[in-house]
Amino acid sequence: MDKPESYYLKMLFIGILVLSVSCSRNLSGVYILPGFSPNYLGYSFNRDSTFCLNSWSDIVGKDEICGKWKISKDTILLFQNPDKIKIESKPVATFNESNSDPSKIKILVQDTNNEPIPGVKLVFNNKPETYITDKDGVFETSYFKVDKLEVQYIGIVKHSFIPKASSNSFFIKLNFDGIESEKLKLPEKLLWKGNTLYGLCSNKVISGYSFHKINRKDNRRK
Repeated sequence: MDKPESYYLKMLFIGILVLSVSCSRNLSGVYILPGFSPNYLGYSFNRDSTFCLNSWSDIVGKDEICGKWKISKDTILLFQNPDKIKIESKPVATFNESNSDPSKIKILVQDTNNEPIPGVKLVFNNKPETYITDKDGVFETSYFKVDKLEVQYIGIVKHSFIPKASSNSFFIKLNFDGIESEKLKLPEKLLWKGNTLYGLCSNKVISGYSFHKINRKDNRRK
């Protein structure tokens, strides 16, 4: 007996629904943390249950951790392979101070090749305000007493310095060559929602740690 047309329409609908669900649950692909351009932090997940977490900085270099992943409902468990960790370098900051023009504070940040480093974040005396070095690696402002200076750059852990009471001119050198880096760390697990991955720690979402899926042709990692 021929089945009614409604039966075939129902089966077609079920097939489309199953296909759409299976496609939407495809984890494999590249997920990046927005806002790191021209630097990069991202995951690549493969269909064979392997993954890599890659970071890249034009100053620091490349870090990579690879391993296996496993899904439990909406949670992705990551299993690190210690033989698949690649670290290239670790930056170090050195600090010199002096007295110059007593009417202002001046800071100069350079690398080991004496090239200026723009965009370095500066925080004074634990205040909430953040200041940035200019294209010449310089920051200047009217004089005030500096009890503590914190320096941070993309991909670099924060360095703190306690100047002498009379200092008002600071020279900071960032060294990125030949020193072993701290290991790039994985979160405990990831939460998978649609095309976004969220880092989890003690089952709580890590603020600012969300990765968005992109087309592989859009992946501009160096």
